[in-house]
Amino acid sequence: MEPLLKEILSDEAVKQMSDPMFGIAPTKDEMDKKDKKSWTKKSELKMGPIGTYDTTNIFKLEKDEKDKATIGVKTELTYKIPSAEAAKKGGLPFKIQEATLKSSEGKGTIVFNKAEGKGRVESAKLNVKLEGDLKVEISGMQTNVILTQVQDVDLKELEKNPIEKEKAK
Repeated sequence: MEPLLKEILSDEAVKQMSDPMFGIAPTKDEMDKKDKKSWTKKSELKMGPIGTYDTTNIFKLEKDEKDKATIGVKTELTYKIPSAEAAKKGGLPFKIQEATLKSSEGKGTIVFNKAEGKGRVESAKLNVKLEGDLKVEISGMQTNVILTQVQDVDLKELEKNPIEKEKAK
């Protein structure tokens, strides 16, 4: 199992999986450009024998105040089956032969704190729904799978740990 997990959970894959909001968030430089009202970011999450997820995030500046900006996000997610080489290398007890998985919904909102010394995401909410069909081969037998996956991300930046007890004086 160790080689399989190393293939699926590569350093880059773990960074991308643990980074659903920070990875799509605008940089301070992007937020400082007053003329930029929308932009797009693309990413590819390679998971070896499981396949690849291609993500396109389309951002639209909805509200721009002195210290905060509200940004709408539309997410488009598409799944690609693993290459024959990646499928063999993975050693899984099944093989994904075909797939028509893509997002049917994907939207959210980011609040970006532009105040001096901040320049970061203050809060974010994102909902992505991935749907479609898979054709999986297990021990020479084909199985059709109908998949619906919902990912909800709710992020809030805190100045200090809310569960940390105050230190005694």
